[in-house]
Amino acid sequence: MEIEYELQTDDKIEKLIVEAFEKLNVDKFGVTDAFDRAVFFLAVCGILIEKRYEYAKKVAIAKADMKSEWSKAVKRVEEKAISAKKELAFMDESYVDKVIAYGNVESSYRRLDSLIDVFSDAHITFRSISKEQ
Repeated sequence: MEIEYELQTDDKIEKLIVEAFEKLNVDKFGVTDAFDRAVFFLAVCGILIEKRYEYAKKVAIAKADMKSEWSKAVKRVEEKAISAKKELAFMDESYVDKVIAYGNVESSYRRLDSLIDVFSDAHITFRSISKEQ
């Protein structure tokens, strides 16, 4: 049950998440190797926290790109009325692409946040079980 601690690729992260979900069951093996599972989930949390930090930077960049593209989209619209400019800018393809990109990165960040909570709770649960033995 060794985990590589260098920065993980997205594929390796996904495999690690699947493995972690498989280890969430508290069965007879979960009780007997509770300490090992607690250590495993702590390591998983550490790796996911590093990945979340990467995504935090990506979220900031995507948000800045989106705002920048919004400004450009408003400038490209030739309408004089500001409300019409804004309405047309919302339909600008480049802006819509940036909004979608931002949404995808933000979604990945939030997913990592939720997974960290789940696996942190698993760490605490298995640590408690190991102390009871």
